[in-house]
Amino acid sequence: GIGYLDGVNPSLIFSAKNRNPDKSFNMIVTAWTWSNGSMVQKWKWLRGNQNCPDGHNIRIIDVDGDGKDEIIPFGFVLKPNGTLLYTLGSKGVVHGDRFHVGDLDPGRPGLEGYAIQQDNASGLFWVLFDAKTGTILKSQTVPGEIKDLARGCALDLDPQYPGYELYTFTDGVYNVSGSRTSTVLPDSYPNMRLWWDGDVLSEMLDNGKFIKWNYLTSLEGRLFTARDVIQVGPKTPGIYGDILGDWREEVVYASADNQSIRIYTTPVPTNIRLYTLAHNPAYRNCLTTKGYYQSNMVDYYFGQDMNMPSNPNIVLVGTGPLTLQENTSGFCGVEGMVESNHL
Repeated sequence: GIGYLDGVNPSLIFSAKNRNPDKSFNMIVTAWTWSNGSMVQKWKWLRGNQNCPDGHNIRIIDVDGDGKDEIIPFGFVLKPNGTLLYTLGSKGVVHGDRFHVGDLDPGRPGLEGYAIQQDNASGLFWVLFDAKTGTILKSQTVPGEIKDLARGCALDLDPQYPGYELYTFTDGVYNVSGSRTSTVLPDSYPNMRLWWDGDVLSEMLDNGKFIKWNYLTSLEGRLFTARDVIQVGPKTPGIYGDILGDWREEVVYASADNQSIRIYTTPVPTNIRLYTLAHNPAYRNCLTTKGYYQSNMVDYYFGQDMNMPSNPNIVLVGTGPLTLQENTSGFCGVEGMVESNHL
C-alpha cells in the first residue's frame, strides 16, 4: 500500500511473510521511497520472536493525528519510522482475516479498530480497540469455543444506536458499546461495507449482491445484483470505491467473458453534500492496499448524526486552490476536475 510517513511524500509499504520448516513464519515490513530515479529503502522491520499478530492485509492511517501515517498489519502498529508503537498480542489477540480502522465510535475521541479472530485458544471472537494506544475497549469471549471467524465488518446499520455496528459469525450484531442490537445475523457474509444509496447509513456488498439492512425487521433487502461478472477471491469485486466523484462508491467487475469491465454506480440521488471520498487521506490509502480485500474507511465518523467534515485543501500542481461547485445533474463536483453524472 501507499502511506505518507512524513505527512507529505508517498512511500510504498510492503509486508510479506515466508514459512519456516517448522511451519512458523518469518515476517518483514519495509518502506520504500522514490529518489533520483530509483526506489530507496527507508527502513526495515523484522518481527522475529515479537508477539505481533499479523493478518492478510494492512491498514495505513494516521492513528495519532500528527499528519503522518502509521502502518497496521493487523494486531500491531508500526510508527512512521518503522519502530513498534504497540501490539495487541500481549492482550490475547492472535491472527485474524479481517479488521477495520476508523472513527467507529463518535462518542469518544480518536480512531478505533475492530478485529476478528481465527482459532483463538481463549475463545476470543473479536476486539474493539483504541487505534492510538491499543487499549481494548470491548470484546466478546466464549470460553471453550474456538472459531475461525473468516469475515467481519464494521458499519453503521442501525440509526437507533450511536456509532457503528460490529458484525461477524457470532450470536448477533453488536454496537460499539458492546451491546447486542440484533440476535439475527444478515443472511449475507460480512464481506464489504458500501456507501451506495442516498443516506449516510452503510450498505453491504457480498457475492455481487448490493444489500440494505432493515434494522426494524432484522432482514436484509436486495438493492441490486451484479450478474455475469467475475468474482475475485472470496466473493469480491476487482475494486470498489468512490472513483467517479460524488461520495457514493462504484463497484468494478470484469464481465464473465473477460471481454469488458463493468462499472456499477448508484442510480439514487442524494441531498447530502460531501467532498469526494478519495480526497480523504485514509480512504485514499485504503484504495492502494493489496491483500485480502477489505472495506475502504475514512478517518472521520461517517454515519447517522455525523458532523460534516471540513473540505480538504485540494490543489492541483500548477494551479491555485480548487472550489466546490454543483453541476447541472445536481451532484457535487470539483471545479477543474472531471465531474460525474450518475445515471
